[in-house]
Amino acid sequence: MKKMLASALSAVALSWLGGSAMAQAPSQPASMPQSIMYAPAHHHHDWVANDDCCSRGSAYGEVGFLLLKPRWDNNAAFVTRTFDAVNQGINGTISSSTVTTFEPEADWLPRVVLGFGSRDGIGFRTRWVQGSWDDTQTAIDTIGSGIFVNPSQQISTASPLINPISTFGAPNAPASLLAQSDLSLLTWDFESTKEAKVASLDLLMAGGVRYLHMAQNYNVFINTPGGGVFTNQLLVSGHNLNAVGPTVALDGRLPIGGGLAIYSSGRVSVLFGKGKQTSFSAQAQPALVTGEIPLIIEGAYQERNAILTMTEIEVGGEWRSNMGRSELYVQGGFVGQMLYGAGNSSRSGNFANESNSNLGLFGFAVSAGVRF
Repeated sequence: MKKMLASALSAVALSWLGGSAMAQAPSQPASMPQSIMYAPAHHHHDWVANDDCCSRGSAYGEVGFLLLKPRWDNNAAFVTRTFDAVNQGINGTISSSTVTTFEPEADWLPRVVLGFGSRDGIGFRTRWVQGSWDDTQTAIDTIGSGIFVNPSQQISTASPLINPISTFGAPNAPASLLAQSDLSLLTWDFESTKEAKVASLDLLMAGGVRYLHMAQNYNVFINTPGGGVFTNQLLVSGHNLNAVGPTVALDGRLPIGGGLAIYSSGRVSVLFGKGKQTSFSAQAQPALVTGEIPLIIEGAYQERNAILTMTEIEVGGEWRSNMGRSELYVQGGFVGQMLYGAGNSSRSGNFANESNSNLGLFGFAVSAGVRF
């Protein structure tokens, strides 16, 4: 009896233990997903850490070239006048007057942009652009000018602070004239930037300071062999400007698919600075009774305060591609710039509104950059 009772109790105990074990068995698979889900949580934490790292921002750099041609409202090299009566118009009339202007060819300007943008879109950038242009115009006066020449002709220069020089000489004395001009520009921009997104349009707003250096020269040489008044004449002049002022810019980019986009950029700067201008002329008279060749020399110097407005616009296409953790982009478009009140090469008032002539530059831009 005791043996039977012990056997029954043993069976009950084994049954209970077995049921407990079976009851716990389903809980093991439940615990497995917890361990499986823990790993992604850990990896997600790593991704957040990397994202925090990226939140420090990204740097970018761009190298490009601008092919720009300068144009002025007026930039006279010299003016040719023909008279149909004696005394070169003193007692006669001008039958024709032709102004020959400087027309520099388009030239390449390097452009470099360096910047940094944080994850919240706030950053800064620096931009540098520099370029120069020059042109030469020539003329030959075969008619000559004088009191007894009819008709007569005279080729005159501009008057940069001083009197112009001309081919006035003895009757029928041929004269050759060479006029040369050059222009150089340098700009630096230091800006704070803010990136924003409006629908599918990427915007970058910028504001800061622009520095401008501009220099222009105007030089003329006239040779009149056998001239009755002058044999050789030289005019050398130049003016420059250093200016600083606020600048604001707005860049836009509209993706159109396949890594392609349309981009645009606009800028307005108001610059305050100081300008300087110098002029010098020397005129050699032919040998007289003494056999000497005296010189007539004239010079002038001027300083001025200047306020100029400079505007820029650029529109074109863009291609972008990811390269690892970096992004490469290439842009190409049309460029137009305007510098109001820059003056022309001679900055003279000999012709209409020259001293306040506006300077425009237009052409194309190509650039490549990387963000990393």
